[in-house]
Amino acid sequence: MAYIGALAVIFAVFLIWREYSSYLDKELSVCRAFLSAVTDYREKVRCYLDSPREWAKNYNSELLDGCGFLGLLREGADFGEAYLEIRDKLCLSDNADAILSSCFQRLGEGYLEGELEILALAIEKLGKEEAASSVEFVKKKKAVGAMLGAVAAGIVILII
Repeated sequence: MAYIGALAVIFAVFLIWREYSSYLDKELSVCRAFLSAVTDYREKVRCYLDSPREWAKNYNSELLDGCGFLGLLREGADFGEAYLEIRDKLCLSDNADAILSSCFQRLGEGYLEGELEILALAIEKLGKEEAASSVEFVKKKKAVGAMLGAVAAGIVILII
């Protein structure tokens, strides 16, 4: 019976670690999806002067479609409104959220040159955030895995 309990503890710890790892992976993929979208939008605005609505009709992203961001843009919302509407559904770090909020709130206020500067700044900051997060998340996964493994080993020793 003690061995069954020990196996249950090990399995539970493994499930907790996998859930935490998937959360970190989701946070990174959301950041990458927005980085890709903002980069694509900057190119479409610079070359074709696309509005957010026109851009969203031609842009495909499973993640941004799934959370409703592109759908809101297709319905005529501007970037700031759409982002505020869906931001609670997203797994984003505080830094990435601040970068996107700042960028999307300022879009649509000025001339093309100003818009391109806002987008370029957001792309630069979001790129740095994505690079730092990807390195940090690998470290977090290893550290949490080691800590949970140690906790599981301690509990198993106490059970047996």
